[in-house]
This record gives sequence, C-alpha cells and structure tokens, in this order.
Amino acid sequence: MLELTAGLPPMMLLNPMMRRHAKALLAVVTALLVVTAILETHESYVNKLKDEFYKEHMTGPQAVINSACVLPRYEPYDPSIMHFIKSWPKIDCGSPQPPLTYVDDKGYLHINKTAVPKLKYPWEKLGCYHYEIIRLKNDDDRIKLGPGKVFFDPERLPHEFSVVRCLEEPRKKLIYETGYAQIKEMPKSLSNKSEAAARNGRVNALIFVFDSMSRLNFIRQLPKTSKFIQERVKGFVMEGLTKVGDNTYPNMLSLLSGFSASRYRNEKALRPFWGNASAPRGYFDDLPALWKNFSQNDYVTMFSEDFPKFTAFNYNAHGFKVPPTDYYMRPFWLAMENQKHRLSKDFRCYGNVPKYKFLLNYVKDFVCKMQKEGHAFFSLTFLTHLSHDHINSIKIIDDELLLFFESLEVLNVFRNSVVIIMGDHGNRFDPIRGTVIASSVQKSDLGELAQESTFGSTLEEAELLMTDSHLVEPLVDEDEVSLFVELELLLPSPRQIGGSLRGASSPQLGGNAS
Repeated sequence: MLELTAGLPPMMLLNPMMRRHAKALLAVVTALLVVTAILETHESYVNKLKDEFYKEHMTGPQAVINSACVLPRYEPYDPSIMHFIKSWPKIDCGSPQPPLTYVDDKGYLHINKTAVPKLKYPWEKLGCYHYEIIRLKNDDDRIKLGPGKVFFDPERLPHEFSVVRCLEEPRKKLIYETGYAQIKEMPKSLSNKSEAAARNGRVNALIFVFDSMSRLNFIRQLPKTSKFIQERVKGFVMEGLTKVGDNTYPNMLSLLSGFSASRYRNEKALRPFWGNASAPRGYFDDLPALWKNFSQNDYVTMFSEDFPKFTAFNYNAHGFKVPPTDYYMRPFWLAMENQKHRLSKDFRCYGNVPKYKFLLNYVKDFVCKMQKEGHAFFSLTFLTHLSHDHINSIKIIDDELLLFFESLEVLNVFRNSVVIIMGDHGNRFDPIRGTVIASSVQKSDLGELAQESTFGSTLEEAELLMTDSHLVEPLVDEDEVSLFVELELLLPSPRQIGGSLRGASSPQLGGNAS
C-alpha cells in the first residue's frame, strides 16, 4: 500500500471531506495574500506620491512663503490635473409647474397672471393657500405646517417662512407648491442695540463657506467671482489656511469655537455626541460658538445652510434645541425637502426654482435689511449642495455668484464689513484626489478676506488679518484657532468663550440668541 501511494500528491492522500476543507483553506490563504499585495502596492504608491511631493514642492526658495512655514506653490491650471477639469450640465428645472405666484419686495404675495394661461385647469376651479412653516419646540429636525389660509391677490405674507399651495377644487388635487423665506422683523430691543452698535463703529462680519472647496479649485471653477474678490474689492488671499479634520464638523467646530474636536472631547460644551445634563445627546446648544460672541456685543446674527441632511451640526447629531441665531433658515429647508409636488427632473431644483437661489436670495435680503436699517450684524452662510461631491459642479453658478457679490458691493458691505470667503476643506470624493497636487490641496481650504480700504482707524484690530496675505499659521495652534481669535478682535470686548483667548482655561458660556 505504501508503495502504491508514495508517488501521489498530498491532496490525493486525503479523503473527500478533508480535500474540500483543504481547498477552502487554500482559497482563504490566497485571498489574504492578494489583499496584502494590494495594500503593500497602495502603501508604496502613497509613499511615492509623498516623495514626489516633497522633492518637487517642499525644497528650494520658491516654496518658502515666509519664515514661519514652508508650503508648496501650485498653479491652478497645472497640466497634471487639467484632464479632470470638465464642463458640467447646467441646471434645468424644466416645467414641472408654471411659476404661478411671486412675492414682491414689500412682502406681498401675488398671482403671476402671465402663468395662468399655462395651467391645465380653469382658474375658477383653483384654490390657493399659504401655510406657516413652524419649527417644533426643542427640535431641530422636524417642522409642521400651520393651518392653510386662503390668499387673495395681493396679500402680505405674515410669516418668516411659508409654503404656498394651489389645489384643484373640489378634488383637492395639488397642482402647485413652492416656499417663500422672508426676513422677519426683529424685536425692538435687539433693533435698538444693534443700531447703537453700528453707530459706535462696530464692524460687520460675513462668512461664506463653500463646502469641499480648495483655493485652487475656487480659481478654476469660479474665475469671475475670484477676479471680483481679488481685483475689484482687493481681497486678501490666505494661501496657507489649512484644515484640522477630515470633514465639515471638526473644521467648522474649530472655526466657530476655537476648540479642537479631538482635544476638547471632555469639555461640557463639546459633549453633544456623548450627552450631558444641560445638553442632551446630540445637541450643540452649549457650544461656545462665535455667533454668541457677536450676539453678546449687540449684533444681529444669522446662520443659513442649504443641505438639511448634511449640515455641520445635524449630520449624525440633532443640531440645536433652541435656534442658535436670530435668523435661522433650517426650518425652511426642511419644509422644502418635504414637498409633495417637486416634480422637477433636476434634483438641484425645488419645483421650477434652483435650490441655490433660495439661499442667495435669503442672504441678500438679510444683508440688505441690515445695511439699510443700520444694524451691526454677523452672518454665516454655508453652500454645500453644488460644491460637495464634484470639483466641477459649482462652476455653473459663477455668473450668479458674481452678481450676488456685486449686489453686496452696491450695498457698501465691503466698506463696513469683514467678508470671509472660504472652504471647510478640499474635495474628498472626486477622482482628482489621486493626483499629487490634489492630495495636498485637499488639506488646504479656500481662504479669502475681502474688504475695501475705507475702514480707517476704527479697524486697527482688523489689520491683524491683513498684515500678510500668505496666512500660514495653522488653523489650530495648541489651544487656539487663529482665525477665530482674529474675528474676535473685531469686537470691542471679546468674551472668553471657548479655548480661543490666551489664558482661557474653560468656557464662559453666554445665552442663546432667540
């Protein structure tokens, strides 16, 4: 028997059951070897990228911005990335519904008589109603609509946020739906204080954040807007502004509070994901946010974002129990996402209106009211929907953004305000990330500070922001976020909120704006 089996392969010596197990084991070992090889290849590729990066960009005098730090210099149209720069389809809302209503500049709702003939139903059989959008108490994720009220053309919309619907009677078939966001009247006490602050020379602060936008991609995709900021209003480019975390939350946390998400995990104000007595799990009401500093110095405050599912403080959390600023647009966006009649073929639209227009119109209306009535104000605007996923998608609104910033110029915003245009981080999803340049600029944010030179002596502190257009101090320096500190310097009496001021050991929290 031994002589008969001596020349057979080891597998043949096993019974059928053992052979099956042996084959399975062999398959697992082979798969592990393949995965290991892939990981080693990827690691080798990453190391090669790093070597090329340092060799090409981190040596020699051309790489030195100043003595504090050595940063690479890139061209926005470097040949190595140009094949990633492509055209992008323009927004086409189509005609899911005629533009049946509009609101004039005095807040009156009208029937658009030119659209009536386009209806498939007799006008006499239609009933149109407006509904107040109501934020539920202590809830940042849910809204409800108030009772529908028949409107007569024209009629003043009485609410900050409204939904308008037209139904075919008597079947109550929905044929038209849209939303309107207005700038509500503020309490008299806030109005008086903010007017006094403006008369005393307080400087307004406006921050515009483009999600996933690096400085180079801003130049490539929004050339008209970029040229306006740098040449028309003489904006300063912060070439060394860098991110401190992978996604929006840690970067905006540092910008708005002076805290590092990882370092201050045990602070009372930064436990929304872990929960504490005064701020139940997932809420950020105790966050010592920058808008509180301005609110305590008698500013009117505003916070608006355009993508309710993925906002800075609601993604994997619950946002704020109490509205964090005097003007807060989130309830409007939640209502628009819940629309039953948004039948546009383009996901970038609500009905027949592009989503970005709701955001830009609201911000423009807010700034216009603040400037014309003479209020000191702080605003934070976050544009995510058109810039987050793809590097090329934002280019389709370059003309509209140019018109928007030109409208701010007409309102003299750049003469009595610090305007910061920035990204929270570079792109995280587009294929361009595989290039040497993109792997570096993904860590760098867009940072431009726009102002005209007419501030005069009332803005001596603000000059700290302008001393070197090559801002190379990292966003977080130990306990301190430099941009957060410099914004605080615009205030006459900065509070020790967060970890921002030197020597501040713990937050001294102020109340929420309401």
